[in-house]
Amino acid sequence: MKTLLLLLALGATAAAHALDIPNYPPTGVFEGSDRRFTRTLTIYEDYTFSLEVTMKDKPGSHLRNGSGAGALTFVPGGWAYHEEGCHMEMARAGENLTLRVAGCAIAWGDVMFDGVYKPKARR
Repeated sequence: MKTLLLLLALGATAAAHALDIPNYPPTGVFEGSDRRFTRTLTIYEDYTFSLEVTMKDKPGSHLRNGSGAGALTFVPGGWAYHEEGCHMEMARAGENLTLRVAGCAIAWGDVMFDGVYKPKARR
């Protein structure tokens, strides 16, 4: 009986945690710019995304750009995109999103995509 109660309690805890992050990503435009890069992530209602990154122009620097796009899938803790060695993981951080990108330099460009992306202010 104690085992059954423990399993029920663990199941209820797991179910409550699953409700914290719905299976669908938030839609809209998110900004992840910093002093070196301008970053824009757009998430569409059909679970696809586009990502644009541009290095800010500084005297003596070579301007670099990068972009990626694809369809997001639900994974425990957030969403992911995987294709031909390119991996992107995305998770909620309050109303913001955190992005981790690996192996996408050849396909998307050799720029920093990682960061915290905040919802763009609506006008």
